[in-house]
Amino acid sequence: MDNREAACAQLQAQTGAVFIPPYNHPGIISGQGTLALELLEQVPDLDAVVVPVSGGGMISGVAVAVRGLQPRMK
Repeated sequence: MDNREAACAQLQAQTGAVFIPPYNHPGIISGQGTLALELLEQVPDLDAVVVPVSGGGMISGVAVAVRGLQPRMK
């Protein structure tokens, strides 16, 4: 366990806090998808969206939103 995981576990034990991962949690992915909703609202005729990839939450959310609203977009 690295230091941040240990610190998080300690904080959870002390306070009853809930840990929400920064990228692979359904709520985070849904929230990141709002980026695509805003893009499509402002520029409805987009052909493609380029998204940076790190932890995967943003690309997951954007992909879900884009596929739901503009299935042919790349």
